Amino acid sequence: MKSYKSGSGLYPAKDIFFLDMWDPKKNYHVPRFHNPAGSFVVALTMKHCKEAFPYLFPATPGHLINVFKIDGFNEQSFGTEVRFKGTNYTCPISQPKLKALKKYLKNN
Repeated sequence: MKSYKSGSGLYPAKDIFFLDMWDPKKNYHVPRFHNPAGSFVVALTMKHCKEAFPYLFPATPGHLINVFKIDGFNEQSFGTEVRFKGTNYTCPISQPKLKALKKYLKNN
């Protein structure tokens, strides 16, 4: 099992709800991990995260989600969000990716 390390500890990758991009300063974007302990950033690019966590599903170009943590979807006229089990976290998902994810979840 892969783990990732933040400044405050080592966390199992299986605990990640989703990743998104955070902009700590202008024209600088880093992946931000959301897990039960909070949100953390590491010095990786989104490309590195896709390689390090190949099981995370690409919800949008800037969001990777853990399909094992999905509780449901909030589908609205302006877009859809993924809800995560036991949290208030949500993450956007594009319509084409939502369709592919629902197909994946149905078959697994």
